[in-house]
Amino acid sequence: MLGRVHRRISVKGPDPRAVPQSPLEEQPVLESANEDVGAKRQVYFVTLPHPKVEYSQCGVKLVKPESLSRAAVLEKLLASCSAPTYTDARCALLGGAVVLSQACVFQEFHKADQAGVVCSHFHIAVKAEASFRFNPVKKALLGRFGLASHWSCTHVGYWSPVRYCYMPSPKKPETSLDKSPLLWSRIGNHPSLHLCCHQPTTAAASMAKRQCKEKKAAESGKSEPRVTEYELWPIVVESKIRNTPTDRSAHLRLIQYAKSKCSNAVCAFLFKNRARLPALIDDIWQWETIDDAVAAVNRSRLETLHAAAASPCVCGGAWMGFALYSLTTNGINVPDLCKNIFQALSGGRGPTSPVIVLAGPQGGEGKSFFLKGLTAVFGCENVFQTPQHPTFPLLGLDSAKVVFMDDFRFYDSVLPTSTLCLWFDGSPVPVAKPQNVVGQAGQDVHKGVAPIFLTTKQGDLDALPGVSLIISCFLFTALLVHCKTLSCAHSKTFPTTDSDAEVGGRGRRRCKHAPSSHEGLRL
Repeated sequence: MLGRVHRRISVKGPDPRAVPQSPLEEQPVLESANEDVGAKRQVYFVTLPHPKVEYSQCGVKLVKPESLSRAAVLEKLLASCSAPTYTDARCALLGGAVVLSQACVFQEFHKADQAGVVCSHFHIAVKAEASFRFNPVKKALLGRFGLASHWSCTHVGYWSPVRYCYMPSPKKPETSLDKSPLLWSRIGNHPSLHLCCHQPTTAAASMAKRQCKEKKAAESGKSEPRVTEYELWPIVVESKIRNTPTDRSAHLRLIQYAKSKCSNAVCAFLFKNRARLPALIDDIWQWETIDDAVAAVNRSRLETLHAAAASPCVCGGAWMGFALYSLTTNGINVPDLCKNIFQALSGGRGPTSPVIVLAGPQGGEGKSFFLKGLTAVFGCENVFQTPQHPTFPLLGLDSAKVVFMDDFRFYDSVLPTSTLCLWFDGSPVPVAKPQNVVGQAGQDVHKGVAPIFLTTKQGDLDALPGVSLIISCFLFTALLVHCKTLSCAHSKTFPTTDSDAEVGGRGRRRCKHAPSSHEGLRL
């Protein structure tokens, strides 16, 4: 049998199996309306009831569930999923085997009948790798093993059937619940039932709970309950109101939206918390998009770089053209520069990884223009910028994937040379942090591997021979004085001149000396 099986045993207090499981007052009511033969779901709630007749309608002798153990029930379910019973060859070809990912087997007892016989039934929470139709598996259970089953299609998530069997209710006291259900997972261990029985927190779920509270209050003649920050979440998501880097007026649009479409309780909450609305909107969208944020954090630097390379170009190749023009004009060896950048991104900060430094005599050579692409690729929130705070210059470094210090100056008042040497050669670096923050005590030691890129003046670099020994420096010598605009691809602007320019398509102006080919600057 594939997967891993373990039983749930509490680590606190007495063994729950020592307390006898009391029978239910009534047998489960299996409504045929909940069993849709044409349904295609990923999660089902399967019940193996105690049969009231000896034979099924098709003449199969029915097996009493209480004659089987939980492990036997699970084994027969997995066997039925691996070889479902299809009605014709076409359905078998299109359907195939059903691959389950998780399952829980619960056994519940009935109240003794007049003869004093205690019967039982099984509940099985089933989650598959993909949506499937249950009827072929149901037929296999009946035809091969004589087990009648009911498949409920009303559960929208795995948590729902698990909660029904795990959490007590007015009709199912805790003493009647299965104390040692059988948990199965195809890969790894099955999570604890306490973690599986809660509805995932989403904006839709929050909205449904809020509507339920309002309807209950209206039905009992009470006023609408007060709105909480948590209940504002679905309103913000449904209205699609959010802040952007260039527009921080989302709170104004939210107030306008609430005045025209929301209740007085929502408007009262917004008015009371009007000073915190911008930050609250940002927090709501962080929660709503947390899956994307975690996925971005889990991606490596090279994965992020390859994803950016595979995405559509936003500037029509203008950035590439001018970057090549800037590098070749300054006599920079493009293959060597690309090799060093790739080595830094792949290896990260360390003793053998280069610290990429672009230095020039006075500025305007195109150094920053080239490296600002790091911010566009990795995002501002993942790039540590030039330190500005003299007391806590490295605050925020721990969460960065890339370090880009633009127009950096080697001032001991901001970062001592000794700290720079430790930082650049891959050694642990002490990071000063404010002590008036809750949970913060003492200083941290940075051991991260975010690669370091910086631009600076050649004169500042020459004054620090100890630092220059552990960096990979590319010197820019030619001033691009004819260029009025140096901007990254996202701005969709192009370098222009008064004399050496020509008008391109859609009225854009492009330096005619800048090569338009994408060849030559590939990592």
